[in-house]
Amino acid sequence: MDNIGLGRGIKGVVMGDSVTQTFVPYLAELWRNGQLPYEKFVKYYAFADINQAVHDSAVTGEVIKPILRM
Repeated sequence: MDNIGLGRGIKGVVMGDSVTQTFVPYLAELWRNGQLPYEKFVKYYAFADINQAVHDSAVTGEVIKPILRM
């Protein structure tokens, strides 16, 4: 299921197009230095709460990156 309407879609991504051997350590170093506070822009939701995740991201802007747990 790629398209769920209004230009939104669901896609699975595993590390994108990055070279994981260099990119993951780079991100970890940024986080260790306090330069990548991912806990401020990521929020986890149960899959059953998908509507709340969309609302928090698209409507209120409470979260930048909602992550659904399946």
